[in-house]
Amino acid sequence: MSSPEVPVRRVVMVGAGIIAAVVVAVAVSLGIAPGRDARSPLPFEAIASQPPLHSAPQLARERERRAAQQRLESAGWVDAKQGIVHIPITDAIAILAARAASAPEAAR
Repeated sequence: MSSPEVPVRRVVMVGAGIIAAVVVAVAVSLGIAPGRDARSPLPFEAIASQPPLHSAPQLARERERRAAQQRLESAGWVDAKQGIVHIPITDAIAILAARAASAPEAAR
């Protein structure tokens, strides 16, 4: 049985093409290809700047919900220097309803 002849030149050309494609793909993915905006972060920098993932996001979300609910139900200073406060949402609704009820018909 005779062994088939392997076209060495073709194998070398295909290998060189694969290597070139890998080099171009790596250059593009790292952003070092021509035309890349130097101010934009590299892919791994963008991922690193994201907030960390939580192993139990339900707990973090529940804490956020409770804090928001506490803010809606309490009064306090937002900016004491400028005289800005926050009041309970139910009080705010009552104040706005009273203002609307006492406003003249033309203003409604």
